[in-house]
Amino acid sequence: MHVIDDHYEVLQVHPKADQEAIQAAYTRMLAKCDAERQSGAAAELVQLVSTQRAAVERAYAVLGDPHRRANYDAERAAQAMQAQLTAAVQSDMSADERIDYRPLPPANGQERPRNFNAQPLLPPTAVLPAPRQAGRLATEAKPQRPLWLTSSIVVGVLTFVVMVSSLFLTGGAGLQSVFGGNPKGGSNAAASVPQAPAAQQPQAPVPTMTMDEIVVEYEAQVVTAQQMVNSLPDNALAWRRLGDALYDSVQVIREKAPDSALYQERLPRWLEASKAYDEALQRDPGNTSILSERGVTRCYYGAGIGDPQYVQQGLADTQAAAAIASDNGRIRLNYGICLMSSDPPQTKAALAEWQAVLAMPAVEIGVARQAQILIEQSQE
Repeated sequence: MHVIDDHYEVLQVHPKADQEAIQAAYTRMLAKCDAERQSGAAAELVQLVSTQRAAVERAYAVLGDPHRRANYDAERAAQAMQAQLTAAVQSDMSADERIDYRPLPPANGQERPRNFNAQPLLPPTAVLPAPRQAGRLATEAKPQRPLWLTSSIVVGVLTFVVMVSSLFLTGGAGLQSVFGGNPKGGSNAAASVPQAPAAQQPQAPVPTMTMDEIVVEYEAQVVTAQQMVNSLPDNALAWRRLGDALYDSVQVIREKAPDSALYQERLPRWLEASKAYDEALQRDPGNTSILSERGVTRCYYGAGIGDPQYVQQGLADTQAAAAIASDNGRIRLNYGICLMSSDPPQTKAALAEWQAVLAMPAVEIGVARQAQILIEQSQE
């Protein structure tokens, strides 16, 4: 897959910097690459600075144009998710499964060189088979995402997706914290170019995201996850990621604006997420975490449209998952949500589930926080 240039790194700005910060960074970086400042320098250094200036110009041409920047962010997010999915699938494969069994290149009548690898592994970018789920613990927790992720804060890995940590923001399927990491280091030659002291390069403050911006970023996640499913239609993990993306895209609205017209419009997303999880379960039938997620999406959908049939289906899913994985905090959290979605709400039983989550010694921080919030809300 083609690796796109990191324009944010070139301009040394955060991926969420506003246009004013982008303009200021562009002006600052151009000054650093001023040809007059290199007067009398070696030809190699002059050429290097010229190359850097061209990179700065290219970066600003993209980031300085809101439309081009939006397209670039979407491409950057898609590439990050592709890399994340590939890594996740690779990690689930045994050593034997990673062996590349495709035919070796022809020898053309010549002996193979001594260092010839007759049993190569699949390259990281290869389209991989569905991961093996057998042997996974029933108590597995949903991956903590990068949202910069994975310097792109929790890297710019899903740049588009500063997902404001889904466990805190969405309290549900949990977007994986794929962000995080440090900016890529430059070459030694680049390091020789005079740099202004850090104190002279203040970082632009990260602006607070509006609801519209958050919605747009989660929509980008849905599009990217759908592309993954299109590429790997038989992969349980790809379908689960699509379910997660759909879940989070509507949960964030439910958390922030539960009575809004937008949330009413997005209610079908719960059903879409449920269907994605169902596809994942067909490929990984023993995964209780996916069963629980399918259940809670049905409960949210049924409660939203006033259809108790969906709530009962969801309650059956989450109850079955909780019976198998009673030490999984997220699964118990989901079961409590479905109990509260019943008509009438089974408040006492739901509180017992959430209290049990808080009592778990190794529960995820985000899950515990959500359980505490739900307890407080149910007691208001």
